[in-house]
Amino acid sequence: MAKKDRSINEVYEMLAEFFGFTKTQFEGVEKRFERVEKEFDGVHKRFGLVNSQLTIVNKDIQDIKEMQREMGSDVKMLKEDVVALGRSIYKQHKTLENHGRRLVKLEE
Repeated sequence: MAKKDRSINEVYEMLAEFFGFTKTQFEGVEKRFERVEKEFDGVHKRFGLVNSQLTIVNKDIQDIKEMQREMGSDVKMLKEDVVALGRSIYKQHKTLENHGRRLVKLEE
């Protein structure tokens, strides 16, 4: 019976070693998972920052487009004003030319 007890003790020792080995392996894997989780958290934060920056850039682009539209309408109004002024000046020029011709005829 002593021989049988020894073999059971040996089996228990081997099981204890195996459980110790697997425990350390699982602890190592758990530490790796924790490191990976921390890295993912860092990446997630960076993506959050990039997303907020892209949102700001997108808003700025929309504001620029809106300003371009407004400036386009302002330029169009300025063009219309310049054309109207040109026509008015041309009419005044023609009127002055006619008056000048009449004065020349009256002086003759």
